[in-house]
This record gives sequence, structure tokens and C-alpha cells, in this order.
Amino acid sequence: MGKTKEAVEYLERLSETKIELGLERVRRVAEGMGLLGNKLPVVLVGGTNGKGSTAFTLSSLLSAHGLKAGLYTSPHLRRLTERVSVDGKEVDLCELSEAVLEVRRCTEELEVHLTYFEVLTLSAMRIFLLREVDVAVLEVGLGGRLDATNIFQPLLSVITGVSLEHQDYLGHTLREIAFEKAHILRSSAPACIGPLLNPNIHLDETLMKWALSASRELEGAAARVAPGAKIVKFHSALREEGDVLRLPEGVL
Repeated sequence: MGKTKEAVEYLERLSETKIELGLERVRRVAEGMGLLGNKLPVVLVGGTNGKGSTAFTLSSLLSAHGLKAGLYTSPHLRRLTERVSVDGKEVDLCELSEAVLEVRRCTEELEVHLTYFEVLTLSAMRIFLLREVDVAVLEVGLGGRLDATNIFQPLLSVITGVSLEHQDYLGHTLREIAFEKAHILRSSAPACIGPLLNPNIHLDETLMKWALSASRELEGAAARVAPGAKIVKFHSALREEGDVLRLPEGVL
């Protein structure tokens, strides 16, 4: 009970601090804990609405197919442990507390300050590594580009959709918000993107362009794979290629 109380009180103090966007601090601690560079498969789930339920559904599907699936979501409603589960079962508070205190130990050693969300993100990943899960499904907290979950390299990225939200942090237009969210995409990994609002401002192009980082020329050709769904193939002047699975309205 002593460690549990210590961890909870530590998190409560952190919850009173302001949001600090940026990846340098959390990446340093993750490296110090050996959380980066491992081969744990990660799925990043972002988007304005529906990302939590999508992450939950995806982890449930993975478990149903015999894979040991870790799930990290936020926020919690009643219990802190709601944020971290393995195969649909919440971790217990003692296990989470031990992970939190290990993160704190590393922050003190490196003299780095992390936020409440960053500490819990690294705590969840430590648990998933120790539990030897087959895949970790991580719900993005805020935006994507500077979110703590984005330090991990995904084998799949999901964006459920883009609409106006958290404008003080993410920008005041859909294009700016799409820019932030698109940074969970990787040119080396497939992406699944839900229906987007206001297609007239070319959000698809914005999302895919930033997935390729330095892209200047973007061309696409769609092939129907299911009612309303499309695989969009694209390439850039750098000759990088990737696939984006576009889902129809109502799937996500």
C-alpha cells in the first residue's frame, strides 16, 4: 500500500501542472528506461472523435485472434487503472504504481520533468514490455505531433477523423489540426483514415503529405476494396510509397 499511495500522490501533484507539449523530454526518459528501440509492435490511434472506442475495438479484435494485446487510453472515468489493460483486463493498481515509480526514478536520475500524461504513457509501455504483449494499442492524447505516444514507431496508424478541437494547442483551422494529427503517420507504415470533414480543403492531401514529411509532389490512385472503402496509393518526389486505407462513413 505504501508504494501505491506514493505513486498516486506523485501523479496528483503532476496533475496540477500545465500541459507541456514536446517530445524531447519524454523521449530522453523513454530511452533511459529502454522503452525505445525494442521490437514491441505499436498501433497509434488518433483523431478528433471516436479514437478511444476505436482503440478498444481494435485491441479486442487482436485479442480475439489470439494475440496478447495491450491497450492504453485516456482519460479514465473512475479508476486510474482504466487507462491500462491487457487482453481486456485492467492492470492492478500495484502494478501500475510500480511502473509509475520507475518512471519517476528515471526522471529524477536524468533531471527531467514529465507531465501526468507522459508519466502514464511510459508507465503503460513499461507494463506492456514486462507483460510481453504481442501488440500495444495506444490512444493519442492530444493532437499527435507533440503527443507522448508519438515517440514510438507504429506498425499501423489510425486517424478516425478531423474536426475543430483544442484550438489553443492545435490551431484554429482544420488544416492546422490535420497537420498536427498527421504526424502519427509514417511513410513506412500503413494508415487507416476515417471520414474527413470539408473535403474541399484537401485534408486527404494534408494528411498524406505530412506522412511523407518532405514530399512535394503527391499523386493518388484509388481502388475500391469494400463498399465505401478505398486503398489510396501515393508517392512523392522522393519516390517513397505508402498505402492509406480510407473507410466509409459510419465505420469508425
